[in-house]
Amino acid sequence: MTSAGTGRFSRPTSRGRALRLSVQGAALYAGPAIAAAQSICPPDPGPAGAAAIEAAIATAMSACGVPSISYALISCGKIFAANAHGQASPTVAATSSTLYQAASISKTLAAVGGLYAAQNNAKGLTLDSDVTAFQTSWKLPSGASGVTLRRLLGMTAGANVHGYPGYAQTCTSSANCNVPTLIEILNGCPGSPAVEIAEPVGTSWAYSGGGYEIAESLVGDVTGIAYGDLVQEKILAALGMTSSTWGAPMPQAFQGEAAYAYVKPGTPTSTQWNAYPQLAAAGLWTTPTDLAKLLLEVANALADGGTVLTTASAIAMVSPVDNFQYGLGGAIRDLEQQPPLHEERRESRFHQLARLLSHPRRRRRAGSIHQL
Repeated sequence: MTSAGTGRFSRPTSRGRALRLSVQGAALYAGPAIAAAQSICPPDPGPAGAAAIEAAIATAMSACGVPSISYALISCGKIFAANAHGQASPTVAATSSTLYQAASISKTLAAVGGLYAAQNNAKGLTLDSDVTAFQTSWKLPSGASGVTLRRLLGMTAGANVHGYPGYAQTCTSSANCNVPTLIEILNGCPGSPAVEIAEPVGTSWAYSGGGYEIAESLVGDVTGIAYGDLVQEKILAALGMTSSTWGAPMPQAFQGEAAYAYVKPGTPTSTQWNAYPQLAAAGLWTTPTDLAKLLLEVANALADGGTVLTTASAIAMVSPVDNFQYGLGGAIRDLEQQPPLHEERRESRFHQLARLLSHPRRRRRAGSIHQL
């Protein structure tokens, strides 16, 4: 879908790009310039900045016909604004507590979960261990070598399966929900090709949800706790991410808070949304505020103040793997010019964007997350 108008909308552009530009532009406009080395942290944009963002979003939504958008903005190491607009479903207005599918931003959380497992397992797994020595529930074929957790999370392990289409949400309880298990996903089943190492390890970068499913299995093997349970207890609970969940079906307590997927403005999908049993690759449901808490954990750990991540783990997360511009769970850029951690995906009629800027020398942290 395209929109046209004046200013930044004067040329054809996707509605997702239009909203992205509006949020980014408003955030930049609202943020005062920083005099180099004059202060550790710039002032918060404050009410005027929040008002500019609200106005830009309202304009973009009207121009592009987006049913709803929810956002959170980080400034000076804290969340300074969070809000939502539009309809989460035909009868329910979106709020800042509305849950949206995180899609592949699930991988950012999975990277934090993988790093936590590497920090805290008793079996000796490190980021650079050959995973075949630690796999028990599911194993790569004999002869595979050089596959490490760092490469799985950094997408240089040569794993196949770019992404997953999900399964129509037609169940409300485990009694009537039929989706594959993790082992079935790895071995291959309808809607989920078998995962394998299809390219030489460490020599190229290829986006791979399948690699994250290998990592999901590995985390359970080395910790003795299923990936979903480990991340729930050690990451989500520890960071206060109380509006985040996953599962097929979605836990009943959260179902009333979930936004519908739309095939076009005014027309939700017949099954509300798609379910993703591939938890590490795409399974997370969350809010921008919770995602902001996750990004702040990375930023705080970079400044020696992490709750679940060590500084070494945070540095690994925003460092290139095998000299490609991808860290662990997100693309990375030059700290002086671009957000060091960036993940943007579109899956099952949702569009998600998360960005973190953290300058370790000045300890200033900013970011934006929006979902629609």
